[in-house]
Amino acid sequence: MKKAISMLLALAMALSFPLAAHCEGTAGGTNDTALTTLSDGGLSAGVQTENSYWNDAMSIGCTFGSNWYFYTDEEIAEQNGLATGMLREDYAKLVEESGSMMDMLAVNTETGENVNITLQRLSLTDALVLDEQKYAEISAEPLVEALEQTGLENVSTSVDEVEFLGEKHPCVRVKALIQDMDFFETLVIVKTGRTVCVVTVACFLEDTTEEVLANFYGEKP
Repeated sequence: MKKAISMLLALAMALSFPLAAHCEGTAGGTNDTALTTLSDGGLSAGVQTENSYWNDAMSIGCTFGSNWYFYTDEEIAEQNGLATGMLREDYAKLVEESGSMMDMLAVNTETGENVNITLQRLSLTDALVLDEQKYAEISAEPLVEALEQTGLENVSTSVDEVEFLGEKHPCVRVKALIQDMDFFETLVIVKTGRTVCVVTVACFLEDTTEEVLANFYGEKP
């Protein structure tokens, strides 16, 4: 079980950024008038407090039980390749320069379920062309190769939709085998202005991704 949990966490690290990499530079042209309407508010890092997370700029948060461990700012910075403390600096600039940034990672220490949030700041042209559905469609196929490279077998992906934060959002669903165990992953796409938020839940043995996603909310408690 511990080895499987370690592999799930490694997958969470490996798969936080392929979506962003394959969705950059997809716009074919520029509409200067329309681009001026895509400006949105500032972007800042989320905050973890005990077993809760909240990102004020994105209006997204979650609360889990005591068996969930939330990675600290220092651990998140390390996963992003940043020095400790950089997450609290010019976050919007960091996200834009990096292409994408993991903002949260939590793991159920008993079952191995894990969830992470990755933010991507789109260019003005990509923000105009890419809606949530298109983002999901572009992302689905490259995920197969990314997962196979980590050692997973029988990988398949499909574009679907899921109830999240009180609304329907496109998602990419993944099924595979990990050490002869069933592996499931759901990646929910939420776009606000120029920012895409990808909420990724991974688990094995049985698909509990929607149960995990039910712990998220769009209004701060």
